[in-house]
Amino acid sequence: MTSTPPNSPFGDANSGAYPRGSNGQPAPGVQPQPAGEPIPGMQPPGYGAPQPESASETPVGLIEEPQPSNLGVGIAVGLGLGIVATALYAFFTVQAEKEYVMLAILIGLAVGFGFSKFGRTRGAVPGILAALITLVLFFAAILFIDAGFAAKTFGIPFTDSLSISFEYFSDVIKLYFEDPLSYVFAGLTVIFAFVQGSGVTNKNK
Repeated sequence: MTSTPPNSPFGDANSGAYPRGSNGQPAPGVQPQPAGEPIPGMQPPGYGAPQPESASETPVGLIEEPQPSNLGVGIAVGLGLGIVATALYAFFTVQAEKEYVMLAILIGLAVGFGFSKFGRTRGAVPGILAALITLVLFFAAILFIDAGFAAKTFGIPFTDSLSISFEYFSDVIKLYFEDPLSYVFAGLTVIFAFVQGSGVTNKNK
C-alpha cells in the first residue's frame, strides 16, 4: 500500500480524512451550500414548467351559452312534422284496418319535437300551443281515416270521399268518439305534445 507523503496537501492517506474535492469535502474555491437551497445560476427542478390547470377551471371559449328560443320556428317546424306524422298515422290505420296507439302518439311527439328542438321553446305557453296543434291534426287524421275507409270500401277516389267526410265533419267526429278508447288515443297524443313542446324533458336548458 502506497502512503501519501507527509507534507502532501491531501493529508495522510492513513488518517482516514477524505481528500478535498471528494464527496466528503468541497473542492477548493467552492463555497458549500446549505441543504435544500438552489445553487446560484441554476434553476430548481420544475422551475418555469407549465403548471397543470385546475380541473374546475373551464376555458371561456368552451362555455356553451344557451340559445334564445324562437316560437315562430317551433310552430312552423312542429306543424310540418305533425302533418307528416298525421299522414302516416292515417295511412297505416287504413291499410291495417285498426288503430295503433303508438302511431297516434307519434303525432304529438312530432309536433312537440319541432317546438323544443328547433324552436328551443320552454314553458306552458308553447306546450299549450303544441297541444292545440296536435288536437287539430288528430281531428284531421280522423277525417283522413274515414275518407280512406270509404274509398277502400266503395272504390271511389280518395278526394271524393275526403270531400264527403269533410262535409259531415261533426258526424264523423261524433261517430269516432263513440268508442271510449278513442279518448285514450286523443288524450295521450295531446299530453305527449304538451310535455315535449313545453321543454319539460329537456334538462340541458
